[in-house]
This record gives sequence, C-alpha cells and structure tokens, in this order.
Amino acid sequence: MAVAGLVVLGTPLPAQAAASGPNVIAPVGTVQAMLVTPKTHGKSADHRSAPFRAKDPTALRTAKARAQAQHFPPAPSTPVPASASLYNGLNSPGLSAADQGYQPTPPDSTGAVGPTRYLEFVNNLVGVYDKANLNQLSSTDLATFTAVPSGLYTSDPQIQWDPLGNRWFYGAVAFNGNFTNNYLLFGWSKTADPSDLANGWCDLQACRKRDHVQRVRVSLSFRRCGACAEELRRHGGLHAGACEHHRLAR
Repeated sequence: MAVAGLVVLGTPLPAQAAASGPNVIAPVGTVQAMLVTPKTHGKSADHRSAPFRAKDPTALRTAKARAQAQHFPPAPSTPVPASASLYNGLNSPGLSAADQGYQPTPPDSTGAVGPTRYLEFVNNLVGVYDKANLNQLSSTDLATFTAVPSGLYTSDPQIQWDPLGNRWFYGAVAFNGNFTNNYLLFGWSKTADPSDLANGWCDLQACRKRDHVQRVRVSLSFRRCGACAEELRRHGGLHAGACEHHRLAR
C-alpha cells in the first residue's frame, strides 16, 4: 500500500503526485499530525478519592475475619513441659573440678538414685551421698575403687541402681597413654548399701591389650550380662577379686 501523506514536526509535507499503476490505490486524503511534549503528572488540588461505603460495615468486618480464619487456621499450641522441681527442697553441689584436680575435662559426670543413697561418678572420683540430706558419706578416686593397675587412666563411668536385685551396678574403662593396655571395668555392690567403697563392692576387669575399649553402658538385663561374662571367661580376660564369677549372672 502507498501512504498518502506524512507530517513531521507539525509541518505538512508538500503535495506529491499520486502514484499510478494497476496495483496502487490512490490516497483519499491527507492527515496533519502535531508533535506534542509530555506534561508533568499530577493531581489537581481538589482531587479526592471517595471512600468505600458498605451497606453494613459491621457485617463486612465479620465476614472478612471469618474468611481470614478459614484461610489461615491458628497454629497448634505447643505443650510446655513442666519445670523441674527440687526433691524435698534439696540442692547441693556434688563433685567439683577442684576435687579431681581440674583433670580431665569434661568430667563425664553421671549419677543414680536408690532408696536411701545417691551415687555420683566422674572420670577420677566416686562419691556416695545420703539421699535424705545430700551429706557425703564416702568418697574415693575411681582408680582405687575399680582396683585398676597403676599407670592407667579411668574414664566414661556409668552407675545404675537395680530395684529388683537391690544392688548397684557400675561400668567404666581404663587405658594407658597409647591405648595398648585397655580394660573394661564393671562390678556391683555386695549389699543395697554402697557406702563401703573399699570392701562393699565386687570389682571385675576385662583386659584388652590391643583393642581400645571406647566406652561401656550398664544394662540391667542379667541374661545379657551373664552371657557377656561367660564370653570374657572363655577368652581369659575376666579377673575378679573377692567375688565369684557366677554371681554376675545370678
């Protein structure tokens, strides 16, 4: 198609002769276009937006609140655990870092409560306390309590009260500096009273020369404990003091 006319910068173009030919449509007229420049956008001083007016504003607010609650249901409340409380109001410090010469750290502290006694074990120490008032009844170092050979380090003690057998069970490990002489230590109290740390316990040791014993966990499953003791006896690694082997698997 042929354009009839064009105006640039507001000035009409000079008229030209219309093209002729079998495929050319002759123009029917001309258009004048004026160049305009953009104006600064703004509102007149008297411009005001009419507020939305509901027939029933209260009903509208209620409907919006209902829709919001259905779309975003309230988060379920998380139950808050009950805060810990003191037993009979007792609160007393136990074995401290100073008690074991600030060695080692962390102390691997653990404890267990029986009917009348509380026992606390750390890497280097054992303490027996009266449950009624937390007075310390006896204490000794863990190496002496477990009767390990000299030059070994004790670590990772565990202690439990057995309410069925009325005995205390403990477990620990001992090793030398390069882990070539390692012991699994375990035993139990001869009576329900653990206070006599020198003569009131059966102490057993399983020596492992090559394998490093990392840690021990005390279990109150006597069937498993007895099988463990039998396995140690077959390998010649079980050593007992004044206690007989079969008492472990009673």
